[in-house]
Amino acid sequence: MMRTHRNPLLEYLLPALLYIKMVSILDEAFVTHIDNQNMSMPKKYKNSLQGRIDFLTDNQVLNNSMELHEIRKKRNGLAHDTAKQIDWKELEKDLNEVQKTLEELKFSGTRPNYEFFIERSAMKYSTEPGVLFVRDFSYGLKKGDEVIAEVSWTEKTLKFEGE
Repeated sequence: MMRTHRNPLLEYLLPALLYIKMVSILDEAFVTHIDNQNMSMPKKYKNSLQGRIDFLTDNQVLNNSMELHEIRKKRNGLAHDTAKQIDWKELEKDLNEVQKTLEELKFSGTRPNYEFFIERSAMKYSTEPGVLFVRDFSYGLKKGDEVIAEVSWTEKTLKFEGE
């Protein structure tokens, strides 16, 4: 079994940084959508993420404003309060909501599902001169059943030729 060693500082900082970046991308998508559709935000809407969510909701572009406002509030908390934290699970949950919104606005397609794999064969007797056993190793990335990246090698156990 392969063990990973977690870095506590990265575990503390990385989800929050990715969350802030995710919401920034969402806000940029709203600005671009409003521009591309030649929409004009009346002054009653703030020139902010909150205003853009409200404007796009009032114009029947968005149907998940409650969820998006919750995401916006979490982002604000993470950006302005150094004691605020978010974990990977919550990042993933909100990322799914942002992804759904970006898909509905035609900014992205479906997020692919990648899977990491690692394999090791059993040791086999070798017929190669000077080699006692061989064993194959590989690891990589799959998208569905398709291997899209792979590293593999063969380990050879040499015979000991004593004097």
